[in-house]
Formats: sequence, C-alpha cells, structure tokens
Amino acid sequence: MFGTRSYIIVTFAFLFWLYYVASGGGAFRPEEWPEVPVARAEPAPQPEPQPEPEPVIAEEIAPSAPEPEPAPAIDEAAILDALTEAAPMTDLSGAGLENAFSFTEPVAPIEITPEAIAAAPEPAPELVRIAGSRVNIRSGPGTENGVVTTLDGGEVVEVFSRAANGWVEVRLPDNLGTGWVSGTLVEPATE
Repeated sequence: MFGTRSYIIVTFAFLFWLYYVASGGGAFRPEEWPEVPVARAEPAPQPEPQPEPEPVIAEEIAPSAPEPEPAPAIDEAAILDALTEAAPMTDLSGAGLENAFSFTEPVAPIEITPEAIAAAPEPAPELVRIAGSRVNIRSGPGTENGVVTTLDGGEVVEVFSRAANGWVEVRLPDNLGTGWVSGTLVEPATE
C-alpha cells in the first residue's frame, strides 16, 4: 500500500506535527530573557609623563680623593744589610751575595749564531735489530695495516718514532721510507 517514498513523507509530517504541539502550537510566545549587563572594556589610564632625571656628575657623588704620595726611593744597600742581619750566614766571602740582590744590573743577552747551532751535536739515533727470522714491515702501527716489505733477522734499522700500542716506526734501508714493526720483534742494537 505505501511505498518507501510515501512512508518517508508521512514520517516527516508526523514529526513536524509532534514538534508543533510540543512547542505550544499557535499560542506559543517566546519567553522574555532578562537583559544581562555587558561589561565594557575601558582603556587603561595613561600614566602621567615623568620629567627626565637630571644627569648626575661623578664629582657630585664622591668627593675627589687626595693625590697618592709617590713611593719612597729604594735603598738597595739598606735592604741588603737588613737581609744579612735577619738571616746571618756563616761565611759570605766569595759567595757573590752582593750581586744576588742587585736590581739594577741588566743581564747580558745570549747571542745564538748559526755557527753555534751547527756546532751543537745531534743526538745519536736509536738503532734496533730485527729479532725475528723474517719480519713483516707494515704501513701503520697494527696488523690491520698492509705489509710494505719484509726484513731479515739481525738487520739493524733506525727508530723513527714509537706508538702508544708498542709498535715502532723504523727507517727502511736503501732510502725506502719508513715502516712499522711490532716492538716485540726488535731489540736494542749493540754495535
């Protein structure tokens, strides 16, 4: 009898009638609400401008201090006498104590000439002997580095540097540069 479309129309008509009746029908008069006072935001009063303070001069704050007196002159002889009297020594002859407290004698500068530098002896290089029968010389201080060359046991080489892990950097023979060998595979060379 009713289709879906008719059913929807009848349902909305019933809901409209129900709302109309529930709200009071034709005699409905909306309720009067009391007027609520609204707070109005007044602008904040502006502060009165303050006069700028007058600058204070430093002389007005602190009175001037009297000029300091110059330091008295130092009497070196009196100081030397006072020191020798305060701490008497058994024998001061030939000790050169009179020059020890001299504040006016300049120290002669030391001249370093190229000849003096060239004449200074260089420290003797540290030499070590290869202790193994055939030892790998590596590119760095550790077995993870590649082998550069090998040296036979008994060969004497110069130490270039030492690493914290015990490896020794040595100068290779025939001017081939440097390489690293474990410190356990070298011993001091006694020639």
